[in-house]
Amino acid sequence: MRAKLSSWDIAFSVSVTYPVFYFVIGHYIIVEPMDKRRKSIAILLICISAAVISGVILVGKPSDVICSYNSSVIALYSVSIFYLLQNLQFKDMSEKTVKHLWRIDRLCFGVCLIHPVLIKFTYKILKITPCTFLVYPVFTVLFLIVFLLCSFCASFVLNLIPPLRKHVL
Repeated sequence: MRAKLSSWDIAFSVSVTYPVFYFVIGHYIIVEPMDKRRKSIAILLICISAAVISGVILVGKPSDVICSYNSSVIALYSVSIFYLLQNLQFKDMSEKTVKHLWRIDRLCFGVCLIHPVLIKFTYKILKITPCTFLVYPVFTVLFLIVFLLCSFCASFVLNLIPPLRKHVL
């Protein structure tokens, strides 16, 4: 996709394969109920994936093989977290807490749509990435926090627009 913003030429691609993979794997994970063994395996996979990702970031500059959306490590990490969260028991939570979690959940799809645009804008137009800085592991975490907050704020604002809330978000 190409677009023109002022005098800057913007081009970015959106892969179709990894969202389809996550959608399909999500369907099959929901089918299987959680027991102690599956919960332990999911927690172990999250820890191993997080250790691999952190190790790669701390030891050297992260590569697309490990740190991109279509990385098998990121997929394993995401699927394991999804599985744990999908099988949470909400019966012990107050109705108010569940209501707040539901509001956050409604914003998450907007975050999913908005964050790639913010990242591409920052990387391509502003030419700033976490790897630009000497202590990139620290800046990776800072970028994560900033992109997350900006994406949630943008999703919240977009959610206030009735047609977007009804047809998109």
